[in-house]
Amino acid sequence: MSKVRVQRYGDMATEHLECRSWQHAWEHEVTFVTTVERRKAYELHLRCMRCPARRRDMIVAGVVVSRVYDYPDGYLLDDAKSWGSRAVVNANVRTELMERLVAGAGKTKRLRAVK
Repeated sequence: MSKVRVQRYGDMATEHLECRSWQHAWEHEVTFVTTVERRKAYELHLRCMRCPARRRDMIVAGVVVSRVYDYPDGYLLDDAKSWGSRAVVNANVRTELMERLVAGAGKTKRLRAVK
């Protein structure tokens, strides 16, 4: 199913910026025991505590053999390659998030310059 994709950083939900900047805060949902090629396997289901992202890992003999993500609408970038390299995107995501935090968060404090 096609997801709604964002056109600019300002359109991203703050929770999505946080997850892109700080990584997802994964929480265990459920684990199933199954078999893969006649070997015992575990299907681990996780969800992010900040945004509705989901992750499913297939683990065989302690090795992650597959990992699938399901991102919420508005998390993915429209035409992602045109946004620049991963480093450029990450820097822009962090800048947008920091601007939002400074503009609206009571937890943000200004530090004195260190000489």
